[in-house]
Amino acid sequence: MAAGDRVLLFLTAPVPDAEEPTYFLTGVGQGFWQVRDDDTVVPFAARYNQHAARTIAEIRRAVAEALSGNPPTSMPVPAVSLKAAPLASAE
Repeated sequence: MAAGDRVLLFLTAPVPDAEEPTYFLTGVGQGFWQVRDDDTVVPFAARYNQHAARTIAEIRRAVAEALSGNPPTSMPVPAVSLKAAPLASAE
């Protein structure tokens, strides 16, 4: 990932005991998808290639539908604060 890249990130809920809002990628590479100029996605993990060329709007609807019930539980992995990763908030 580089400054200026358009990406769709799947992040966990904030770490509850962190001093500041802290998130981490869900499934590491599985949670990182590039976004093309036409708003279609390119999943980093090949196992999600069936979603390649879907638009951000289509992905948003699919995620909302999947999470309309009880959200999945996340696995504990090291987290990075937004202050430690300032590019995360760059526009």
